[in-house]
Amino acid sequence: MALPLPLLIGLLTACSGASPADAPAPAAPPVEAGATPAPPASAATDAPAAGAPAAPTAPATLPDLSQGLEQGSCGNGPGNEGADSHFLGTFTIDGNQVRGVERWLLSANSKLQASPRWGAGEACEVRWLVVGTTTAPLHCGDCDLGLQLQANVDMTGSTCPEDMVKREKTMTMAYDIRRDADGVAWFYFSSSGKPLGQGYHQGNQLTYVTQHQCKWF
Repeated sequence: MALPLPLLIGLLTACSGASPADAPAPAAPPVEAGATPAPPASAATDAPAAGAPAAPTAPATLPDLSQGLEQGSCGNGPGNEGADSHFLGTFTIDGNQVRGVERWLLSANSKLQASPRWGAGEACEVRWLVVGTTTAPLHCGDCDLGLQLQANVDMTGSTCPEDMVKREKTMTMAYDIRRDADGVAWFYFSSSGKPLGQGYHQGNQLTYVTQHQCKWF
């Protein structure tokens, strides 16, 4: 059975020049999204915070990281209409070509569900179809792979309110990735070296999920 991915303990950066991560974009896949923990580093200057667990060992097959995500943590906030928010990506590499899907997963609190402008029920997602190529890492000295990607919003696969989905346009992203020997993958923004998410790799497959955040509407 695939083990759930223990995520989001502390905020560390293992890439050269990395700085604390920015807040996620309010309505887009994670372009400078919320921080996730950086990998356990070999250098003393990059040591994990006290009490942080060791990186998990990847299961035999890549798990569905959309399962078991934190929910119900955004009951009150600015305007009170909010949702638990995660971004998730899955990619397949064929030669130097990359295809995949990025998803913005939202779990609405009761106040947002009751809003007449929401109408998407308890949970919804915005989905993007992704194509691109592999590159050398740009900003992360410990990474072994880079991805240069273009994402197009998928109107058919998205279930969030239509006007919200229509605001999402074609966009480009660039990621640096560290693939550890134990199967754990660490994603960073190529432009800055800041952490994006944590997941797994196996063969030509990659996956990541970001830290939980609250999105207020």
